[in-house]
Amino acid sequence: MIIGPSDARSIFYLPTPPILASDWRHENNHAIEQLIADNGNHWRKIMVIMAKLMSPSDEWRDYLANHLLKHHEAIYINAIQLSPHATQHFICGNKMQHQLEQQMKNCTNGQIIALPYLDYRQCPNALIEETRTQWLSPQC
Repeated sequence: MIIGPSDARSIFYLPTPPILASDWRHENNHAIEQLIADNGNHWRKIMVIMAKLMSPSDEWRDYLANHLLKHHEAIYINAIQLSPHATQHFICGNKMQHQLEQQMKNCTNGQIIALPYLDYRQCPNALIEETRTQWLSPQC
């Protein structure tokens, strides 16, 4: 399952999908707001962490509301291989790191960023800032 554009350059690999209404589309205005309303605080945390990682400035709230999952990012749910289009692969949590371990070793199309699951306790602001600086040097 892919949430967001299939040709996104930054992919977040997560193990479990959110509940999405049948008419939900990542391009729609208020798509993230609807996703959060339908799935609650757990997915709000995931979306906020993604926005903090991807926002080109400290204005992550605007990025969350108006840009996240529209053009540059996507979420791959329970993927068994890395996206061929991505230049950044965010492998989130132990389950996904184990599931994509061989793909991560053989990565030739972008950088791999291994993260804990996207939850505030496991992925606090300090780790988010540290991860943002890692983008400066490709890892594969």
